[in-house]
Amino acid sequence: MRKIDVCTSLFLMLLATAVCISSFKLSLYGHRGPGPGFMGLCTGVTLFILSGYLFLKNLFFPKDKAAKGASLINWKQNLMILGMLIFYVVTLERLGFIIAIFLLISVLFAVSKTMKWYVIVGVSLSIAFASFSIFSVILGIQLPLGVLNFLR
Repeated sequence: MRKIDVCTSLFLMLLATAVCISSFKLSLYGHRGPGPGFMGLCTGVTLFILSGYLFLKNLFFPKDKAAKGASLINWKQNLMILGMLIFYVVTLERLGFIIAIFLLISVLFAVSKTMKWYVIVGVSLSIAFASFSIFSVILGIQLPLGVLNFLR
């Protein structure tokens, strides 16, 4: 496991470096505040620090004190979550924000197997409408409505 963690952390450090370099190409700070590259830089630096910690811990400390590797016990759940995230991104424009986020959250709750189906539906609907209200009404961000475009 340690070899996998070392290789993974090296890859993540390279990825973080690429994100930071790309962020510098964008403006970090403008006359109105943080620019488009600021958040990418913060994310890249954070990813670099965390992956560097994992690299050093697995490289220099004994096996019993090294960071525990990720186990693939719940690989079916992980694949379901990854598939739903991809589904969300692909269908966001066509289905609209409300329906896409409702389906995403419903499946995520169903995968966790901690709630009954009617609670999942109710909480997912509440989150979908609350987040749509916050983003579109309060913050004024235009979210895609998709098949619900007649509501606009």
